[in-house]
Amino acid sequence: MSQQRRRPVARFGGDQRRAGRPPWARRRGHPEHTAGELMTSPAVTINPEGPVARAYQVMHTHHVKRLPAVDADGKLIGIVSRGDLLSVFLRPDAQIAQQARELLAEILLTNPPASPSPCAAVS
Repeated sequence: MSQQRRRPVARFGGDQRRAGRPPWARRRGHPEHTAGELMTSPAVTINPEGPVARAYQVMHTHHVKRLPAVDADGKLIGIVSRGDLLSVFLRPDAQIAQQARELLAEILLTNPPASPSPCAAVS
């Protein structure tokens, strides 16, 4: 008696009733889609020389979490994520403290506090 061997299917589209289906496709009722059906089209991109503020604006406007950076020929150079945008604002505590000291010194040197009046001491 000859036994038929079932071979796993490794593709992620079409008929995926055998082993090899990705975990997300094994869930009952999950529709099978292609990447082309799910992707944002046309692709939302940014020039790698663009300012960080522009990257944020484009991501916010188009409701995307990642933004491909492409050159003038449309070649992918990299991807900007929301975490990348936030990293611009991360600084060590010592650096923040130093900047605060410098700012306070500048304020005090340009606008020194007025001498207390002799009347203020008498209450």
